[in-house]
Amino acid sequence: MSTAELSLNSVLRDCEKRLAQAGIESARHDSEVLVSFVLDAERSAIRTWLALDVSLTQEQVDAVLVLVDRRAQRVPLQHITGTAAFATIELSVGPGVFTPRPESELLVERANAHLRELVDPLVVDLCSGSGAIGLAIAQMNPTARVELVELDDDAYLWLQKNVELLNLGSRVRAHHADAVLALPELESAVDVVVCNPPYVPLGATIRDREVLDFDPPLALWGGSDGLEVIRGIQANAARLLKPGGLVVIEHADVQGESLPLLLASARNASGAAWSQIMDHRDFNDRPRYTTAVAS
Repeated sequence: MSTAELSLNSVLRDCEKRLAQAGIESARHDSEVLVSFVLDAERSAIRTWLALDVSLTQEQVDAVLVLVDRRAQRVPLQHITGTAAFATIELSVGPGVFTPRPESELLVERANAHLRELVDPLVVDLCSGSGAIGLAIAQMNPTARVELVELDDDAYLWLQKNVELLNLGSRVRAHHADAVLALPELESAVDVVVCNPPYVPLGATIRDREVLDFDPPLALWGGSDGLEVIRGIQANAARLLKPGGLVVIEHADVQGESLPLLLASARNASGAAWSQIMDHRDFNDRPRYTTAVAS
């Protein structure tokens, strides 16, 4: 890009072209995010600046192109900016923690619908990662107590950071523990258990380079059928939930039948089965999460 081509419009066109050539479907969106990041502004300002034919300095353009080159190498956009927007919150993310996806916001919506009628509810977020699901629920439900559980050492550091940054008080706690065994002291006391567990079957092909190269393996692989960790998760959820409590578990789009069948055949500690087992679809009409009620 020459010095004569420093208009915002030309910079964005150049960035979009570079990212599209790298195979990034959201090339325009990512270009706008990176430009606004360099300019320390909201992405929503881009449209106004384009209308005003704003120009960038050479220094600003150079800074944008450095970031665009990183994105073209398939470094996740959230790792470059250091943040990920999720539901109503903004999280710190980076190497060593799973980057939250918009599909997981559906779990927050379903949990909130159940919590709406409860007073001072107790929520457990298993396999918390960055804390996205549990922290969003806590932020939207000011009287809820939320316990966040993460096993991976690096991911737990990000979880702690986000708990501190959001500063939601003592009602939110992070636990460095195995989600399958965590919080035995809360047996039969929890209103909602939410979980986005590792569910990718071993041997499955991950085509998204951002996932394959940057998401931690512990957050991805779920055994031979992708349900190995989920079996332990549902058993712990059955122990934790009070009668009538809700479990919400995200899954791969090929597990819309197998996960409900797993829950239908499972028994909790007292021998009672899960009830009201339902599978739910995502924004693309693909199977995405299963809910069930503890008996």
